[in-house]
Amino acid sequence: MKRIKLFLGSMLTLALATAASLTAFANDTGGNMNIAQELGTAFSGIQSDLLAVIAVVLPVGLAIFGTFIGLKKGISFVRSLINKAG
Repeated sequence: MKRIKLFLGSMLTLALATAASLTAFANDTGGNMNIAQELGTAFSGIQSDLLAVIAVVLPVGLAIFGTFIGLKKGISFVRSLINKAG
């Protein structure tokens, strides 16, 4: 029974993906569709969105990463001083 449910779930997912792709490739331009141009436009939009997210996230991530590295090295330095003194 578990195998049947898994198979039916997979088939449903496949059917939905196929149906979604049919509407995604619908053409309202009267048959004059340039796939390369459409893909280029889509990917340039994705690229600009991705670069905008990176521009926001990267400085914060680097600051957090630098803080953790600094704390780790600082604790290591203090421990080495304590071990030398003791």
